[in-house]
Amino acid sequence: MVLKDEIIARLAGTIQQISCQTGEYVQEGETLFVLVSQEGETIPVISRVSGKVGELEVELGEDVIAGMILTVVYME
Repeated sequence: MVLKDEIIARLAGTIQQISCQTGEYVQEGETLFVLVSQEGETIPVISRVSGKVGELEVELGEDVIAGMILTVVYME
């Protein structure tokens, strides 16, 4: 059984930076994305678990809404 953690945008904004790739192993606490909120605040999106990054659901510069899934990290 593979456990997974959905990485979501907590606020609406624009993807300013993507710091991970599909298939890459990441550590708990690692920054995966940086988004800029509608108020101009820079917000890091951090992995809550260590594991392998699944398919990226967003692209650089894409506008996202709160609750949108950005990717999934599969724990091993």
